[in-house]
Amino acid sequence: MAGFALLAVSLPLLFWFRLDYYEACARCARKREVQEWLIPFTRIAYYEYRQEMETPLSPVLAELGYVDPHDHDWLIIHGTGPGTEELMGEGFPLAQSLVTASMGRFVRLLDQHLEEEEVGYWFARMSDPQHAYVVRNIADQIVQESYADAAAFRARLEKVGAHERALHRYRMGLLIDEPEARTPPRLLYERSPR
Repeated sequence: MAGFALLAVSLPLLFWFRLDYYEACARCARKREVQEWLIPFTRIAYYEYRQEMETPLSPVLAELGYVDPHDHDWLIIHGTGPGTEELMGEGFPLAQSLVTASMGRFVRLLDQHLEEEEVGYWFARMSDPQHAYVVRNIADQIVQESYADAAAFRARLEKVGAHERALHRYRMGLLIDEPEARTPPRLLYERSPR
């Protein structure tokens, strides 16, 4: 009977000491779900479960040649720890531009209507914590319309971008550094025909 009582008390403790969180790779926009079952009162995992998932952006980046083979640099987005503790990782600000549904279509539009150097500028903004949510806001508005040509796309992108950047400066109350443009991997090796 004492063994059953010990089991009844210890079993919930084992389920209580679990980390559940999501991670994202800033280079290829893949997402990963992680569960770590911990030895009670330690950070030592006795069982781990990891499952990679595609986001709306990750297959588009691969298809257009904007990512090369790499070891993922996983950044924690968010999750929960033992008890009710909430985890907010360094990937949280980036997740808005990496895992949002509109980003795949936005990158296709960028690739279709802009020069590669300009696309590199937008990639740098997508993977910069200061700019990620601004890019997400811009993408959400841009993908809802269709564009007859590159000039129409550029004009709309500039208008929406200027508005969102002004809002961002107002919210932050300080000067915001512009990131350096990222050169897409396909440009490092060969120039693709347009």
